[in-house]
Amino acid sequence: MALKLFTFLLALGLGVHYAFGQLAIPPTPNNEFDYPYQPFIVVQGTDFYFEIFNINVTYIGAMASCWGRGNMVGHGVLAPVSSAAELNAIIDLVTKAGVLNQMYWFGFTSLLSNETYGFLDGSDVSYIQTLSNAVTSLSLPVVNTPSVILTPRCAAMSVASDRTVAFSALACGGNRYSCNTPGYSFNPFICKMPKARWPPPSPPTSPPLSPSPPFPGYSPPNPPSPPFYPPPVSPPPS
Repeated sequence: MALKLFTFLLALGLGVHYAFGQLAIPPTPNNEFDYPYQPFIVVQGTDFYFEIFNINVTYIGAMASCWGRGNMVGHGVLAPVSSAAELNAIIDLVTKAGVLNQMYWFGFTSLLSNETYGFLDGSDVSYIQTLSNAVTSLSLPVVNTPSVILTPRCAAMSVASDRTVAFSALACGGNRYSCNTPGYSFNPFICKMPKARWPPPSPPTSPPLSPSPPFPGYSPPNPPSPPFYPPPVSPPPS
């Protein structure tokens, strides 16, 4: 028990150290993404993108790493798979910049409730429950399952060369949760990041509007009339 606790705390510490190390990376002024140093892909039809990290950490470490990558819009979170566009983006990203058949952490876990799965960013779970391999591997839907309550589980996924996807439910803290878990739970991960424009957009080129009067709705009084001067008097005849 003591060894497991030490392993968990060490993995958490490494994850947090790695995450907050990312805060020192400055944005580039000619890129719409604050941190272009990681391979990324924009999710079609959305205002966010996915980043891939090929470094093995626990699920807790991956959560901290994504959260530490903030920009002017918000902070990162482990990526959801709540639509076909998100799934295809992850497949393309892993195929281009990841390791095929390697498990990657994503944002599906029972840590939120200890009774069922949910996405860390609050996305709807309906889509992933339509994927037959996810339903089989993650035993979806999970409702009030005693083993999940006793040991929270975190989801990982892999991509094969033919673009098929496999899912697995693993322990979140680096330890095995059952004899069926293939090895300890240290994996690379995928973050969801909000898009941020840098620098801010230029102001409009149209001429500025005329300034408003100091008291809207109040009309200043008319100017005073010119002073009255009596007509000149002619001198009497001599």
